[in-house]
Amino acid sequence: MGLTTAIELARRGVRCRIVERRSGPHDGTRACTIWQRTLELFDLIGLPVARLRARGTTFRQRVYDIFGTHEVVLDVSEPDSAHPEPLIVSQEHTEALLISHLASLGVPVEWGVIFDGHTDADWVVVAEGARSALRERLRIGWAVSGFPGTQLVQVDARCAPDLPGDPAAVRLFLGPSGSVGSLPLPDGRHRLFISRPGDGVGDPSVEEIRDWARAMTGSPISLSDPRYNWRAKLYNGIADRYREGRYLLVGDAAHAVIPVNAQGMNTGIQDAVNLGWKLAAVVLDKAPESLVDSYEVERRPVAVGLLEQTRRSYWAGTDPAPDPDTMVELLARNGKRRTLIGMGYPSSPLSAGAPVGSIRPGDRAPYPPGSPVSAGLASAMRAGGWAVLAFGPSSSASAAAAAAAAAAAAADTVAAGRARVTPLVFADGAAYGLRPDEDGLFLVRPDGHVGFAGRLSDMDAAAAYLTGLLG
Repeated sequence: MGLTTAIELARRGVRCRIVERRSGPHDGTRACTIWQRTLELFDLIGLPVARLRARGTTFRQRVYDIFGTHEVVLDVSEPDSAHPEPLIVSQEHTEALLISHLASLGVPVEWGVIFDGHTDADWVVVAEGARSALRERLRIGWAVSGFPGTQLVQVDARCAPDLPGDPAAVRLFLGPSGSVGSLPLPDGRHRLFISRPGDGVGDPSVEEIRDWARAMTGSPISLSDPRYNWRAKLYNGIADRYREGRYLLVGDAAHAVIPVNAQGMNTGIQDAVNLGWKLAAVVLDKAPESLVDSYEVERRPVAVGLLEQTRRSYWAGTDPAPDPDTMVELLARNGKRRTLIGMGYPSSPLSAGAPVGSIRPGDRAPYPPGSPVSAGLASAMRAGGWAVLAFGPSSSASAAAAAAAAAAAAADTVAAGRARVTPLVFADGAAYGLRPDEDGLFLVRPDGHVGFAGRLSDMDAAAAYLTGLLG
């Protein structure tokens, strides 16, 4: 998360250093699922996502076997995204690409450096992880909720025969004694992760994991070529606040979540993108510090919701078994939430105006593949600034063009030239849910969310919005 924050600062011209107490990058698979919204944000910050895809694999479905009585197949694809499927790739490859991209921006990682919190820097982003010593020294509270009497064991191995079902899908088996998950890895192995009762000590043997998988799935599975067999005691944690003066928490230093839903790394990366553009605006553009404060306002509720979701969905065979019919209903209702495409900030103080078409202030700005909106908006976001999207009625494209140019000029003027604003004009607002006779005006933030939504007649209000935000 520190790497992503540093990229967001460096690509906008903010001088920064990144120090790491480890002697070098992580080795191994570790967090390996990158959801669609995170891939979109990697595109936004200029990361060559195609290189990451070349090292990974994808999946379209999560298949749940619920107590042997129900099977639920969830399609987790997002056809309206440039990245319709989630990516499975080793964390070491993701980290290497981030390090390389950051170095290309003139900021190398300084390995083997222990930071004690004392610095002349104007701001310090704390990305030390869940056991952050600096967070403790800042006396920021850390609320922990555990899962007593349960454990997670895991191994990456080749399976023969494979578990029942499509080997290219993510599969989860829920039974009376816990749950077994299977995730296809790019190298032909599968990651088996088992949630079960117990308080074992030390890493389990591969044979133990095999025997548990056999008992819990009913499959005579054998494991070969294993790597990274380990055991974890599980807990969720969240910081009371994300800021103490000039110190800002990001990623696992701000929140730690059990790995069963594959959301911890994704949430941390999205924290970093949210924080990065705001901090850069304060440092470079002299925007008010209230902009930085909106980072916690927007992102902490996301973490709270994620922790609550994992608490409700985690099953390790210790509590009374959940009702299968209820689980089927919940999965059908919430199946695609993990892609994070629909995540927005409708209650944020940065969200202004009114819903227009299908878009509310705070929503992710759509840019469906093949739409004229897509290339223009993606280019504007990679430039690190804001975009003004103006949609005019099909019969009045010239009016939309004039309004967009005026709005961009007004925004640039009132921000004293400090805000980079790209005007984008389109005659067809179907991608934003507009009818052919409707117009719309959207100010899109540097992280791809809609800050202001209104009509073409609201361009003065849009300019005033940007003035108030950037000071």
